[in-house]
Amino acid sequence: MDGKGREAVIFTVGYEGTEIEEFAGKLTEIAIAALIDVRKNAISRKKGFSKTKLSDKMRTIGIEYYHMPELGIPSSLRKQLNASRPETYSRLFDYYEKSILPQASDSITRITEIAKEKGRIAITCFESDHRYCHRDRIANKLISYKRNGHIVQHI
Repeated sequence: MDGKGREAVIFTVGYEGTEIEEFAGKLTEIAIAALIDVRKNAISRKKGFSKTKLSDKMRTIGIEYYHMPELGIPSSLRKQLNASRPETYSRLFDYYEKSILPQASDSITRITEIAKEKGRIAITCFESDHRYCHRDRIANKLISYKRNGHIVQHI
């Protein structure tokens, strides 16, 4: 439990297919205290989801915003993805888990610290389906930190 008496939960959420107001409403509805953006480059063609605009929106609704680009995947690696070939995702996420995540272990620890402090946090990236996003592997890594006692939920 955090200082506000809420159970510590780490959510993962993608903004694909939503507008900024809907996204913000969803976070407010489930009482998110901090949003952690795990995109390598926090830019978006979708209005309201680039780093500055997203950070500003979160501030207006009382949610702290953190950008952790070290947990992102370089765009050069994402270019190889093909929605009709699921194995391209598996290969990329396996590479991510073996090569990128180990170098970002301090960030994984920081996420658990933020969750402990804030209670309810969300990890975000673009893809609506966590199975097609690296935040699924981040969530698995967080779950493997058994000592943290946090619950991880995909929304």
